[in-house]
Parts: sequence; structure tokens; C-alpha cells
Amino acid sequence: MKKQLLFIFASLFIGNLQAEEIHYQISTERFVKEMLTFSIPYSFGTHDGIVSEIQGGIITNEADQVLRAYFQVPIKALTTGNSTRDCHMREALGIDYSQSRFPKEHICTNDNSLPETGPDSVQYPNIRLDFLNMSLAQDPFSIGIPQISDVTVNMTIHGLSKIFKFEKITITKIFNNNGAQGFRIYAKLNLSLKDFNVQVKPLKIGPVSVNVKDRVSVNVAIDVTKI
Repeated sequence: MKKQLLFIFASLFIGNLQAEEIHYQISTERFVKEMLTFSIPYSFGTHDGIVSEIQGGIITNEADQVLRAYFQVPIKALTTGNSTRDCHMREALGIDYSQSRFPKEHICTNDNSLPETGPDSVQYPNIRLDFLNMSLAQDPFSIGIPQISDVTVNMTIHGLSKIFKFEKITITKIFNNNGAQGFRIYAKLNLSLKDFNVQVKPLKIGPVSVNVKDRVSVNVAIDVTKI
């Protein structure tokens, strides 16, 4: 009898813990190109790009404390408006240099594609961001009132994971147009390609070599909606 009571109590306790988890997924209600943009400086200016697909979401408890969160971007979703440049970006971010002819030579074909299989194919198809810790300036959230947060994340690019702390990320609790509860996340991140051993092969235009610089700026504006 005592064992049965303990089992019932434990089941209820675990059930309550599970019930506290609230899941949010990325909302496509907003125009998708507003979600994530990036800028890459090069020899003659800056290449600006957008992301056409983002995956992921966050999980909170009933007190709005973030328990887990991740966001993932397929590198094929990174676009700058130039198909040759986009293919060169996929080379740099997706190919395993230890197996490929790249970066000694470009792999992109005349139609700006990469092989589907083999040593020159994409081995690292995604960029991923996992939240490890978030500290809020204020607690709890109030609808429409932005919270400034410092976030520690594990970022994976080109198969290499690094832990970073991003400061002053803005998170606002919202209701979308359909009345669903969610969060709006704003952030500006500055990343170094060298931190992830990413090599971008210079483009030769006659006698001129066009080089991509190391620092990349990323602007994030993501909505997540309660499932």
C-alpha cells in the first residue's frame, strides 16, 4: 500500500513538472525575410543577405523562464541575391575541407550547384544556436514590455561548436494577430568566421582578388508562438 501511494505521488509530481512546460514554435505570420538578415563586408563594400527558412522554438515554464531553446538555419536558405556568391557561401560553410578539393579550388558548377554526394558535397548543412542560459533584467514578463537579457549560447557553424555570451538581447511577450501568446526576440550578433575555421576562397576578377572580411553582422527578429 505504501509503495502504491509513493508511486501515485511520484506520478502526480512528474505530471505536474511536465505540465509546466510550454512550447513555442517559430511563427510565419510575419514576413519571413524580416526574421534574420546578415551583412558580410568584402574588399569593395558589403554583401547583404536574408534567410528564407528558420527552424526551432523555445520551451518555458509557467513563470516564463526559458528552459530550452534552439534555432537552426539551413545554409541553403542563406541568399544574397547573387547565385554564384550564394554557392560560394555554401562551399565555405558546408564542405569538409579535409576531404574536398575546396578551398584550393571552387567546387561550384556552372549552374551554381554543389555535388549531392561525395567528398565535395555539403557535410554541414545547418547553422544551429542552442540557448544554455538566459538572465533577465526583470521577472516576470509583462505583455508588450521589452526585457533586456544576457544569453549564453552554444553556436555550431561548419561542424564546430563554440560557446558565446550575447548581451542586450531584447525579448518581448506578445499576442499575435490570432490572439496566440508568444515572444518576439530581437538581437544583433557579430561573429568571426575564423572562430569556426570558415575559409572563403577569394574571387579573382582579372588581376584583382576580391576577399571576404572576417566579421559578419547578423540581425535577428524572430517571433515564436505558443503551440
